Amino acid sequence: ADGVMSMLLILLLSVASAFLDPLEGDVRAVYSTLAGVLLAGLYSVTFILLAMVLTAFCHRAAMGSQDELAILTLGKPPSTTSLLEGLGALCDAIQEVDGEFLIQTIDEFNVYDRRMLAN
Repeated sequence: ADGVMSMLLILLLSVASAFLDPLEGDVRAVYSTLAGVLLAGLYSVTFILLAMVLTAFCHRAAMGSQDELAILTLGKPPSTTSLLEGLGALCDAIQEVDGEFLIQTIDEFNVYDRRMLAN
């Protein structure tokens, strides 16, 4: 939905820039209609997002929980057992890896990855 809204805003700006030069007749009517359609699409997507958020407020006890609506969290989160298995496999792999290789790999991380790893 964010991508659609961004695309509609960009298209709306493109159409609005056509009005910088004086337009007349059929060309002006086409651009006016196109701008109206883009605005209607933008408002529709905004309304759909608002309706989904209001539905989530009524549907779930707490936003961000395991049972949150998948459309609002960009997919279902992994189950606790599969997450635990993945973390266990990661711990085993870290213990088997050479310490120098691990240091080199962490040195190549950017600042955001380092912060995420630290937290």
